[in-house]
Amino acid sequence: DREPACCVGVSERFLPGGERVLFFANTGLTPVRAKATVEAGSAELWDTVTGKITPAPLPLDIDLAPAGSQLFVVKPSGATPAAAPPVRFTRLEPLNWKIAADSPNVLVLDYCDFTTAGIDLRDVNTWRANWVLWQAHGFERPAWDNAVQFKTRIFDQNRFPPDSGFTATFRFTVADAAAMHGLELALEEPGLYHITLNGQEVDFRNAAAWMDPHIRTAPVEKLAKPGENVIQVTGRPFDVRMELENVYLRGNFAVVPSSKGFKVAAPSRLDFGSWAKQGRPFDGGSTLYESEIEAPAGAGMLRVELGKLDGSVAEVLLDGKRAAVLGWPPYSAEFAASSGRHTVGVRVVSTPRNVFGPFHNRMKLRMRAWPAAWADFPEHQPPGSQYDVLDYGLMAPFEVSAGERK
Repeated sequence: DREPACCVGVSERFLPGGERVLFFANTGLTPVRAKATVEAGSAELWDTVTGKITPAPLPLDIDLAPAGSQLFVVKPSGATPAAAPPVRFTRLEPLNWKIAADSPNVLVLDYCDFTTAGIDLRDVNTWRANWVLWQAHGFERPAWDNAVQFKTRIFDQNRFPPDSGFTATFRFTVADAAAMHGLELALEEPGLYHITLNGQEVDFRNAAAWMDPHIRTAPVEKLAKPGENVIQVTGRPFDVRMELENVYLRGNFAVVPSSKGFKVAAPSRLDFGSWAKQGRPFDGGSTLYESEIEAPAGAGMLRVELGKLDGSVAEVLLDGKRAAVLGWPPYSAEFAASSGRHTVGVRVVSTPRNVFGPFHNRMKLRMRAWPAAWADFPEHQPPGSQYDVLDYGLMAPFEVSAGERK
């Protein structure tokens, strides 16, 4: 009806039966609302996520969230649907909040002491240590970082003497014995190395996969101790399948910044707000926020509104069962529900970014990264407060309203 809104694209397709498919996409970061006049007898709105088809009024109501889209099918005949009875929503007061992470906490260890081929380095980033390792064994650069093997060129060189290889020593501090409960150690391809914690071998024979099929996690609670702990990773002889990567601690603990990196302390209770600021800066999992509500008599549906989502996606649950998935604004869902007591939950899912970094790039990259992004880091381990991590979590309680048709 007027000048097209900025950043809105339209795609049109004509079907054999005379129907037309109209797809509207908002490529901007602000909402767009408009009316679209089309020559048609009737129209339908097709939900591209759920597959639900609902009658649409003419002219078309264009309501696009940032990065949102709508798909309409307009038909040459048919009647314009009668307006649905309005729904009156009443705000409900959530009760008995429960907030719990779905998986163990994580501490990333990305600095180590390193020795190989007569080279002795102290407190270096694992990225640098890995490059030194490969160059000390005759390679120009690590083979698997961002290079490609031609046929078997790299594996054909996999003949190294028994005294080749390396030792990497990682350290972490346990500030409270409660942090050791359920403690696990995870690293990539542990079968290639001899791994010890405080001088005792870590058994990875029955280790479970975590985050990646090649990263394995094994229990080490009985090997850990309060105070300083020492992890030693030894690879001898050198094997071209070896890449010195970060190692990870997993368990029921809080990660607390210190003058060099972090230490693990007793677990703390989660609340609304950033996980990173509540002792979980490297959490790449999800957290469930639940409350109880009392839907009044006559209610036939609930509406859940998040306001803002700091995560990749959110799952809305009603009495433990999925009711909706929210991946873009507006972070709101409406679904059928009877009157009475219900448990409403929202599971916020992060991304692997805070597990794998980059943590030190001075550009503080967002929404993008490439292999060289990990090549920017301090010469020695900085304080934990200087690590660059993202804020994931539900920053404020979600709102729940009960709906009743007039």
